[in-house]
Amino acid sequence: MTDPEMADRTYLEPLTPEFLEEIIKRERPDAILPTLGGQTGLNLVFALSKKGVLEKYQVELIGASEEVIQRAEDRSTFKQIMDEIGQESARSGLAYSLEEAMAVKDKIGLPC
Repeated sequence: MTDPEMADRTYLEPLTPEFLEEIIKRERPDAILPTLGGQTGLNLVFALSKKGVLEKYQVELIGASEEVIQRAEDRSTFKQIMDEIGQESARSGLAYSLEEAMAVKDKIGLPC
């Protein structure tokens, strides 16, 4: 948060795992709420977790667990979960080449 009413300090640093580790090391937060940072916050908390930073400094994730974030971010897993619970989701498909992308387009139609 950058609001001086909410934040004790505001850092103007690059949003990288390395800089965030230094801030965590200095500030020693009990928890991080990554869902307020949009995609950037989610990506950064994932990187911190993979590097072991959260465990090293005993920082708890609040708002969403790493597992929940991962399941929601993986398009294939998310679609599978939605199908399993009978929840409608956007027509979609995965493609790893232009040829596969064209096949997905032919299957689901435009716009895509």
